[in-house]
Amino acid sequence: MYHIHYVIFFIFVAEFVRTRNKVSIGIISPYKAQVHEIQERVKKYMVSDPNFSINVRSVDGFQGGEEDLVIISTVRSNFGGKVGFLSNRQRTNVAITRARYALFCCFQVLLFWS
Repeated sequence: MYHIHYVIFFIFVAEFVRTRNKVSIGIISPYKAQVHEIQERVKKYMVSDPNFSINVRSVDGFQGGEEDLVIISTVRSNFGGKVGFLSNRQRTNVAITRARYALFCCFQVLLFWS
């Protein structure tokens, strides 16, 4: 089964390949280790084209920036059931207002239901 954010991601990539219109994708995570891990994985799929970009940064790193498609990863497991950055309204606002056309949030469902 496909997750909808993967489908939309590939729609944006296919649109770029078809039209060669500029497409920018941003991936935001509040956790430094997760940013690093995502950057390493994304490197495999990077193409050298000035009209296509994927930027992986922390919430603070995206401040003032904007991308066509943004994926926010808040996936984290901890014993307290907390996603700490969500308690800071300014950082949450930065994270959710960086997308021009589409925003997807990936999170651990049980974390938000607890």
